[in-house]
Amino acid sequence: MIPVYPPWLGWALSTGGIWTPASLPSLAAWYEAVDEDATLVKATAPPAIVNGDFAAGTTGWTLDAGWSVGSGVASHAAGVGDYITPDAINLNTISGNRYAWDWDVAAFTSGAGFRWYVGTSLGFQTVPGTYSEEATVSSVAFQLYGASTTIGSVDNFRNLRNLTRTRWNPTAGSLGGYLSQATATAQPWWDSTAFGGLGALKFTAEDSVASSLSAASWKALHKSATIFIPFYSSASDAVQYLFDTLVVASTNHGIAFWFDGSAERVYCRIGNGSGTYVLNSASAGSSVAKSTPHLAELSIGATYEVMVDGVSLLSGSLVGLSTSDPASTLRLGGPASNSIVGNLGEPVIALGQITAAERLSTRTYLAAKHGITLP
Repeated sequence: MIPVYPPWLGWALSTGGIWTPASLPSLAAWYEAVDEDATLVKATAPPAIVNGDFAAGTTGWTLDAGWSVGSGVASHAAGVGDYITPDAINLNTISGNRYAWDWDVAAFTSGAGFRWYVGTSLGFQTVPGTYSEEATVSSVAFQLYGASTTIGSVDNFRNLRNLTRTRWNPTAGSLGGYLSQATATAQPWWDSTAFGGLGALKFTAEDSVASSLSAASWKALHKSATIFIPFYSSASDAVQYLFDTLVVASTNHGIAFWFDGSAERVYCRIGNGSGTYVLNSASAGSSVAKSTPHLAELSIGATYEVMVDGVSLLSGSLVGLSTSDPASTLRLGGPASNSIVGNLGEPVIALGQITAAERLSTRTYLAAKHGITLP
């Protein structure tokens, strides 16, 4: 019953209503598998440098008239101001992206010096040593220029990095399994170290993951369900949704489960489908501190219980639940204006109230995986 991968990596819903592994896509399709600098957003990898140390002669380079290669360096003779061009880099960088790279002036005798051209000209360098450049590429050209008076040599073109990062944006807005993003431009980021090195989705107040609940069984979530959501937030926003089912009105069969970063509490509401709430928690028990990973747990049926980190905060009977199954949308981390500002780990969502033993087993698994302390 206990899953191993989060549903947004390609899960499907089993007959019993538990998220289970489906055909898992390559992680590289969902986030940058080798994410430079361990950031939360994706950078397009730069072209690979070929023969940056000139050990293989002119391989990988185009030399204009004033340049020659020998003894592991590229040398420029006075007479003509012209370029040496790294073929794999030139024409393959992205205009408008900002890049950084390192290179050496190996020797310098006289003249104006060497400078890079990336659509705009960078500064001349004349003193032998290592240089680190950073510039926005404004054309497809990426070349090293030797002035007409320059006598000297260069070496070790290396460490090309793309500094321009874009929001993580999976294929066609799909997050796999039964989860999809309603607005492709508002997808959450992938945080590779959210929970002590464990990857998770990172949300801002404008992000949400939504799933259309077309299956009849999903429409019954408001009547009987067990929901586990690991989360982390350091924000003070008063309404940060962990989970909800969006319907016509909040009191019409809807479930709303959120974290209040100001009061540091967890709240829950369940509508009866007739304009009132069968559960409207004004305060879900004791304080739930910010800046700490937590496991929120909600059990709904004839009775309800709200738990955080294995501690029961609210419980009681639910009277007046609707017997109808309206069309609705399940959301993790939404709605957009009130999504959690932080991370959601691996959720477990079961149709129906699972047993106490199953809850304990699931809780223990998720807590251990996300570094959450249980009593």
